[in-house]
Amino acid sequence: MDHVDRTLTLWVQEGRLFVACRLQLTLRMALLQFHAADADRDGTVSAPELANFLEASAVRLRGLLRAEIGGRPLAWDAAIHTSLEPGLAQRFVFSAPLGDVGTERWEGRLSDGFSVHYPGHYRFLNSGEIPAGAQRLVAEFAPETERLPGGHPARVVVKFSIAAVP
Repeated sequence: MDHVDRTLTLWVQEGRLFVACRLQLTLRMALLQFHAADADRDGTVSAPELANFLEASAVRLRGLLRAEIGGRPLAWDAAIHTSLEPGLAQRFVFSAPLGDVGTERWEGRLSDGFSVHYPGHYRFLNSGEIPAGAQRLVAEFAPETERLPGGHPARVVVKFSIAAVP
């Protein structure tokens, strides 16, 4: 089983919840993805092949990230950013409209179904890549309720709070 380390950042801006997910791949997984991206099997990945591969990866990841605010599920829009990063990493950014959450404090939850298929280390960052003017969220890891054989967490869950949505 390949391990994929991930770094997650959440923020609120202009009535939307954003999630940036950075996946740190193993060399084996990166090579498998290179093979999958090379659609014409010529040994190189062209710009269109890379764009198609990243788009398909974003669609898959978006379907595995489940978010809810106050018990109400949020629907992620198509990825607004996909990129390769140094060190065999990929970065995806998604956003979802918050709807009418008012100005109270709201509890949210993000469940990462990707972690079921590819366990690994998980970090939550509350700084760094958050745009200027965005609201940082208070977050904590939820207790694990299931384990896979070998002790891996079955699913990573992050609880977060939104206070006074601008």
